[in-house]
Amino acid sequence: VEPDTTMVLKVSTCDNCGDVTWVIKPTEVRGSVSYDTTTISSTIHAVFKEANTKFSIKAYLDGHLILDETAACKYVRRELRSINTEDRDRFMVALKELYSIDQKEGEAKYG
Repeated sequence: VEPDTTMVLKVSTCDNCGDVTWVIKPTEVRGSVSYDTTTISSTIHAVFKEANTKFSIKAYLDGHLILDETAACKYVRRELRSINTEDRDRFMVALKELYSIDQKEGEAKYG
C-alpha cells in the first residue's frame, strides 16, 4: 500500500458475501490509517498515513475471520510518463520548489 493515497482493499473470494467487517491496525507503535469503520462490505477504501510501516489487515464475515494479511506501506517509484496528471503536477511543483530555494532557506522553511 502507498502512504497518503486512497487504497481500495477487497476480499477477492467474496463478491456478494454480505456483512464483511474490517479491522486495520499498524503492527508497530507508529503508523496510522483512516477508513470508515462502519463499512460492511467486501471492498473498503483506506488511507495509510505512515511510510515504512506494516499494517495488519483483517476481514470478518459474520464474526469469522476470512482475511488475515500484513501490508507494508511504502512509496513506489513510477515512470513520470505513467502517473496521472494530478500526481505529476504535484511532483513538478515540489521539484520546482526544491531547485528554486537555497539550503539555508529550505532548512528554515522545511526543517
